Amino acid sequence: MTAMDLQVSETVSGNPLLSTMDSIQEVIDQGTINSKDHMGSTFLHRAAREGHVEIVEKLLESGASVCLEDLYGHLPLHVASMSGHPKIVQLLLNQDCDALDKMSSTKLSPLHCAAKEGKLEVVKLLLERGASLNVQNSYGHTPLMLAVSEDHIDVVRLLVDAGADLFVRDKSTLCVFHLAISKGSPRCLQVLLDKVAQGKLLDHTNIHGLSPYQSALVKLVTYSDSYTEIFEKMKMLIKAGASPRLAESPRTFHMMKVPSVFEKLVISGNVDAVSLILQTNVRKHILKEVSGTLIKLTKGTINSASKDMEGLLQDYLGDVGSLHHLCRMVIRENIDPRYQSICQLPLPQNLKNYLAFSDLC
Repeated sequence: MTAMDLQVSETVSGNPLLSTMDSIQEVIDQGTINSKDHMGSTFLHRAAREGHVEIVEKLLESGASVCLEDLYGHLPLHVASMSGHPKIVQLLLNQDCDALDKMSSTKLSPLHCAAKEGKLEVVKLLLERGASLNVQNSYGHTPLMLAVSEDHIDVVRLLVDAGADLFVRDKSTLCVFHLAISKGSPRCLQVLLDKVAQGKLLDHTNIHGLSPYQSALVKLVTYSDSYTEIFEKMKMLIKAGASPRLAESPRTFHMMKVPSVFEKLVISGNVDAVSLILQTNVRKHILKEVSGTLIKLTKGTINSASKDMEGLLQDYLGDVGSLHHLCRMVIRENIDPRYQSICQLPLPQNLKNYLAFSDLC
């Protein structure tokens, strides 16, 4: 590298030559327009990142390459997308439309970059230009998954409305609903559920055999400081038709063993969550076996929450349940495959609401 190259490289990083058009003209005259700094960024990368529209136009007119990558494999288009500059994104795409779905070294497309950072206008533009909706990065995450993980609700809604796949799995076998439980807000989850009501199932399991509902239950015990939000998500899933089962396979049956998630909820005094589980679970014989043990555990404490819990469990053990309530649980367990969602059933709305546990959630 010559002294001139070193000076230009440092200037790209330090940014003084991006302050005026005269400075850019100087770079153009020197023939160093595509020089890179120590991070592999060119003048075009820098201008795209910082939103200098006129400078980007000048660089492009003067032959700046849109195909040079920085050390992360990012083109200027990736940088402009994650920084949220739609005018610059448009300029770069006009120069090289093939860059629309170009993947970085970590397999991030421009749409991934914009969705992760919540850049709504850029996401709109990329979709209008035909960006691939369901492309996956090195972890198997789609743009929708990244938007959900960062709780960018407007971007999530846009991607969902555009037809993003809600049930593609990442490399940990998580679907977007698992991510909404662990990272998104209830509002974000509702955006997804509004689409699922059109007929998709909500009981996909991850590598541990946990559905989104079961994941929420585990999270409820693990992160007690987020109790209210997680409990709200559990109710939303049940209302949308998710199965409230606690155990479906040998991989998840450990949830009913000591110290199980259910028992931890009882011991911690989470009366609302335990009540919801008891009232929505069709496998009463399993819960009754556990409940008998738990009543003995709660008798060892004297606080009011424990007394409330003991009363709840005692009432449950002695209650056979109304015929209507027992019927709706069995119906939920045996919905015809043609009707993958409660809302699709050819029934009056009041019956659909009853099957969706609207009176409990």
